[in-house]
This record gives sequence, C-alpha cells and structure tokens, in this order.
Amino acid sequence: MLRKCILLAVILAMIFSLSACDLVPTKAPTETPPPGTTPMPTKELEGIKITATDLYDEYEANEIAADQKYRNRAVTIAGLIADISREPATNEPYVDVGEVRCFFNNENELLKLANGQEIVVKGKCLGKKKEKEKASFPIIFKGCSLIEETEFQLIRWGVSPSEELLPYQLARARLYLYFKKFGYSLIFTLIDPKGEERSCECEGIGVTNQYESHPFAIDLTAVDYENPMPGEYKLIVKDIKGNVVATQPFRFSGPRLDVKITDERSCWTPDMRLVISERARDSPDILRDPSKAFAPSDKDFHYFVNLNISIRNTGDLPFYCTRLIVKLRDFKPDETTPPSPRLLPRCSIEYVTKPGEFGPTEKVVGPGEEKSIAKISTQYDSYVFGMVVACSNYRPVALYFRSPGERVLGLEFLDETGKVVHSVNTTLTVPQRLPLKLQLDMEAIEKAGGWVWLDDEEKCHYWIRLLVNIKNIGHRVLDFTQISVKILNDDFPGGTFDMRCIVAPGEKKSIWISTWYRHDRPTIIYFCSPGKKVVTLQFINDSGEVVYSMNTTITVPEKPPVE
Repeated sequence: MLRKCILLAVILAMIFSLSACDLVPTKAPTETPPPGTTPMPTKELEGIKITATDLYDEYEANEIAADQKYRNRAVTIAGLIADISREPATNEPYVDVGEVRCFFNNENELLKLANGQEIVVKGKCLGKKKEKEKASFPIIFKGCSLIEETEFQLIRWGVSPSEELLPYQLARARLYLYFKKFGYSLIFTLIDPKGEERSCECEGIGVTNQYESHPFAIDLTAVDYENPMPGEYKLIVKDIKGNVVATQPFRFSGPRLDVKITDERSCWTPDMRLVISERARDSPDILRDPSKAFAPSDKDFHYFVNLNISIRNTGDLPFYCTRLIVKLRDFKPDETTPPSPRLLPRCSIEYVTKPGEFGPTEKVVGPGEEKSIAKISTQYDSYVFGMVVACSNYRPVALYFRSPGERVLGLEFLDETGKVVHSVNTTLTVPQRLPLKLQLDMEAIEKAGGWVWLDDEEKCHYWIRLLVNIKNIGHRVLDFTQISVKILNDDFPGGTFDMRCIVAPGEKKSIWISTWYRHDRPTIIYFCSPGKKVVTLQFINDSGEVVYSMNTTITVPEKPPVE
C-alpha cells in the first residue's frame, strides 16, 4: 500500500510540473541580421488571415456561415485601432479593431498602442456575443496577442515601359514589383548606383492581393524622360514599424542600342519652290516672259536631306531621347549660303530638334523594342513675296549641301536633362546633280470618238477627243502657246491650234485636244482610215521653238457598214 501511495505521488508531481511549464510564457531571442545581408524570406503566418473589415462583412452577410468558418478557431486579423479600454464587468483589457473586440491576457502589450494605428492581432474567434436582450455586440476574440511580423513574397518584377502603360506613364523609368503580403503597410526604398534613395509607401493594412496582377511602381529616376543609370540598385522593404521585411538587389547593364539611319527621298532641289496663283496666270507680267520669273539658276540648288532615325534596344533598361543634334563633322565653308540677316550663322553645320518635338511614345524605346523615333530633314526659312506672282520662297537654313561628295554626320541623342546619352556617326553620299532641264510626266487618253459621215460627201472621218495629263517633275516651267498635231500614217496630216498654258515645277494640269469643225469641215485632228495611228504632239512657245514633244498611239476601229 505504501508503495502504491509513493508511486501515485510521483505521478502527480510529474503532471503538475508539466502543467507549470505550459503556463510559463517563453520568448525566443530575436537577432537583427547584420548589415548588407538579405533577411530570410518571411515565414508564412499560421492559421486564417483576414482583415477586420472583411471579417465583419462576412458576419453581416451570413452569421451562421461565418461562425462555421471562423468560430473557435485561431484567426489573425489586421486593421486600424478604433478603441483601447477595459471590459467593465470583468476588467479585461481589449482593443477594438474595427468591429472586432480583441481581449488580451497581457495588458503590457497595449501600453504603446494608440487609436488610429495599424495593428495585427492573433486570437481565438468566438463569433458575435449577445446579451439576454439579444443586442448584438462586436465580434469577440479571446486570448489575443500582437503580431509584429509582416508576411511578404516578391513574385516577379520588370522594368518599364510596357505596352500596357498609357503614354503619360512612359515619362519615367520605373521598377515594377509583383508581390503579395499580409500585415502592416510597407515602405519601399530604392537605392541607385550613386547611393541616392527614393522611397514610396504602399498603403494597405492586412491582405494585399492586387499587386499580384497589377504591379507596384518605384521610380528609377527623379526627372521625367531621364535615362536611368546602369549598375546595381538595392531594394529595401520595411513595414511602418521599421522592421526590414526583405531586401533585393537588381543589376542592370543599361540600354544597348542599334541605330538605323534610312535615307528617304533626299534629292537636289531648287531654293525657290513656286506656286502660281490662278489670278496671276493671265497678268501681263507673266504673259510677257514667264520662264524668267520661275526658272532657277544652277547656283540656286541645294541637296535636300530627309532621314529616318530608328532604334532597336537590346538592353535591359529603357532609352529616353527628347532632343537630337546632327552635326556635320567635315564642314566645308562652301556649304553655307551667302550671308543674310534671315539666316542663322553657320546654319548648315548643326541641326537641332526642338524640345517637345517628339511625341510621348517616340521619346522612349523600351527593352526589346524597335521604333522610329525621329524624322529629320532640311530646315527652311519661308516667306511669301511678289505682288503678281504668288509664290513661296524657301531658303535652306540647316542640314543641306550645295556640292556632291561624302559627308560624315554626327548624331547626338539627349535626354530631358540635356545630357548626351548616345552618339553615332553616319556617312551620307551626296550624288552629282543632274543637268538643269525640263522634265515632264505626260499621258494622252482617248475619252471619246466615232465615225461621222458628212451630208455633202461620201467620205467619212473618225473624230476624237483626247485628254492630255501633264505633270511637271523637273525644275523648269513648261510654257507653250501652240500645240501642233502630226499624224504619221493617215491621209490627214494633222493641224495646229493656239493654246496658252503654263505648268510650274511640281504642278499638274490637264488639257483637251479634240476634232474641231470649221464650216462643217473637221480640222486639227481626225482620221480617214482604220488602224493604229501614231500621233505626235508638239508644244511650241512664243518664239516658235518646240519645247516638248510626245508620241501616242490611237487605235481607230473599222468603219461600220453604211445603212
């Protein structure tokens, strides 16, 4: 019996000692990671995690379903402190987190709290407590304790720009972070290769899932349209309590550019491009000698430059360009025009695009993108002169040449800060200028025709109506007063008629040539027999000189039978 009593006493002592160990709170020592190291990934908080607002909304929507989901379970909630007080009946300390009342066993945890602060609490959810009168109290949590950690997981990241972004969002290079977290609001600090810091706060207490699909952006630069520096960036993520949640280094080698320069329709062109007004065509001055008014001389020509600049970026950072300078590396004094107060000094040496000349989408070339960022061409100083002749006078002032040969052009790309961020040289070959001559693009189209019998003759003839389209593609004016029609293989040799016409360089005009009748007899142009007829049109000026001629073939059908 004595042995049984002793054994029972030993067993009771062991049970009591184990129970005492469970009741004594223990706290593991915390260590701050040494500077320059990356903390271990945050440990996922155990149990159910939800914001106080979402928990209240679920109870309001369906209290029975919410009880089955949360009642008598360990739940971690996050929210803002609404009240800190004691329960009058039991003197228990509590914190109201929204509509959730959290009772704490250790009131020392509440000493540094204040209304409006963010808080993360873990406790046992008891559901909604009700009095005898069935008046509903807030949701009750028991055995609560504060949670100091914030759960954070970086899913992926990228660098702007992106095709999903709007034009105004492309103005600044950004680091885009995709992550999920639970806990306190976060503060992101990015340290660039120079050691400068840029911080931004990610507000949102509790669960934050929106950044899993829509990224959180951190600026890589302090100025719009500034190129970010290559090198190592360091991201430090802290919660609002100052705890380091995560650190992540990012290393960028910078943009890698392939500049392509395409010559698009560069050509020799006269300094003056003329447009003759309709009211001035019949003026005495023009009719007297129009060729003197419009024909440029050899010295009035320059080589018009039109270049397209495209860039392919194979690097890992976006490239920004807001201005472009084109410099003539091997400048020759004969490239400039005679001194004039209207011209800029040393005008043909440098071409500068104006700030804001590029659109938002043309200023930036993202990693992996290829786009045309600029078209540069000869700049002109233009004005209108003349009382009778309404014409525009264009004088080149930048990026033009007056002699053939190879020219080395230097292109300098500048960003918004005025810094030259890239430069490249290219060679432009200026060809020999063709002799100054009249060049026309002319065609004759048969619009109508048919066989006609005259009442007083047995013979018949084929009448015709031709439309002649004239396009002056040269640098001299086409000026004629007569048109001579010669038919090479028909009984009727052709005729001549008067027509005054002026076609300026670059102008298009159409004239009609048709069978004329005089005293009921055909003249000018008609045919007496069927077959293919070769017709020569000669355009004659006031001096009787043939200034241009063309041949066209007319197919005359067989004569219809006489009824």
